[in-house]
Amino acid sequence: ERVAEDRQARLRDVMKEEYAQLEARAAQEAERLEAELAQSKSSAAEEQDRQEAERTALEKDRAELIAAKAEADRQAREEMVKLSEENQAAAEKAAVQASELANRAAKMAEDAE
Repeated sequence: ERVAEDRQARLRDVMKEEYAQLEARAAQEAERLEAELAQSKSSAAEEQDRQEAERTALEKDRAELIAAKAEADRQAREEMVKLSEENQAAAEKAAVQASELANRAAKMAEDAE
């Protein structure tokens, strides 16, 4: 009976030791997993911040391009109006010169007769 009690006591001691080792490994694994989770969350937050910064930069670039296009369109319209006015003035001047030449030619023809 004493031998059986000794065996049970040793078996209990061995089981307690194994249980303590399992608890220690489980605690280490839990710490490792928590550290991985924290790193993963940190990486995800960094990636989200990076994507947000990139999106903001793209939106800014888009707004700048839209503003630049609007300015270029405005300048092109102004230049077209200016050229149209210059062309009209040149056409009027050419018409006056043509009329003057025609009048001179008519006077010369008249004088020649």
